Amino acid sequence: MTRATGLLGAAMLLGASLTASEAVALPLYVSADTTISLTIHRSLPPYHLTLIHDIESGAIGRILITRGDEEEPLQALSGFPEPEPSGGGRDDFDAVDFNFDGYLDLRLLATSRSSGNRSYLCWLFEPKAGTFSLQRLLLDLRNPVLDPETKTIVTRTVGGMAGQLYTERTYRWEAGALALIRRERQEWNDARKAFDRFTEDRVNDSMVVVRRGVRFETELAEGERFTFDVNDRIYFEMDPDPEGWEIAVRAVDRPGENLARLTPPLHGPNPRQVWGWHFRNTGNTGPNDGSVSAPQTDRPFIFSEQVGRTIQGPGSDRGPTPEEIEAVERDGDGMLMIDDLKLGNLIPGQRATILWMRFHVVLEYR
Repeated sequence: MTRATGLLGAAMLLGASLTASEAVALPLYVSADTTISLTIHRSLPPYHLTLIHDIESGAIGRILITRGDEEEPLQALSGFPEPEPSGGGRDDFDAVDFNFDGYLDLRLLATSRSSGNRSYLCWLFEPKAGTFSLQRLLLDLRNPVLDPETKTIVTRTVGGMAGQLYTERTYRWEAGALALIRRERQEWNDARKAFDRFTEDRVNDSMVVVRRGVRFETELAEGERFTFDVNDRIYFEMDPDPEGWEIAVRAVDRPGENLARLTPPLHGPNPRQVWGWHFRNTGNTGPNDGSVSAPQTDRPFIFSEQVGRTIQGPGSDRGPTPEEIEAVERDGDGMLMIDDLKLGNLIPGQRATILWMRFHVVLEYR
């Protein structure tokens, strides 16, 4: 049999054969019948896969598999649907250790939607039989991403609103089957004009909400105050300051306490303080060129309803411990991301202010 080598076969000829312990996935785009060779496992002879394309559509219609020097096909894969061509090419085929057992498996594009959702036909390698077995349940996974370190598979199903409606699932192989261990979803709440976020973990074979959150966006002019009700107990606030704003999370019953005040670092410029001079150089003659050590467009913060109570309460006579800071972060964290802003008072030697700012916030809590 004469074999025309593709990308994987070329790698073998150069002495760099792909194995299950190396790259997680190596996409292969081909437009004519091609035979590729790959090392499924170092203990096995090379496997040769001939990709046979449909004459009219050009999509892969069959895959013939031979092993080592054998001439007769060991296996023929066929009967799968024609993929919907996407911008990346007509074909999408790769070899990847999908179940983290040390053996490469096969994956072929099945569907590719305009929303960005892609699904794949997956054949897992069976070490005892030396052949590949189609796993139809894996066809339900959308946009799977493999993590060999944690031995998990993360999928993301995208909805509307430019992909901001989504469900992300994390699976782990258990007893030869995929088990859902985490689910994160973001849904639009029209009443609040914001996205609600939920994170669920598997607890005693049931999915339980362990964190809730919200994503919202707005814009502010200099001196304006902004508040957003996170739930019936706490709210997010942007407090105006002569040089910008300060990020705050407040309890409804304790509006004078900033539940985010223990956001590190506790000394020096803090991400909670969104001030104009953070974005200018030391002389206020141009943009910050690194001469001013201050947070920039991403502003992380942490918060807890225990701040001012059991953590740094009214009678506290010491600074917070590292353990207390960790406890605050476990209770709640967020990120303010500046999308655009306009600075004022751009006078050399003085300090810049913020005239206008557009931003969005992602906030989660237990």
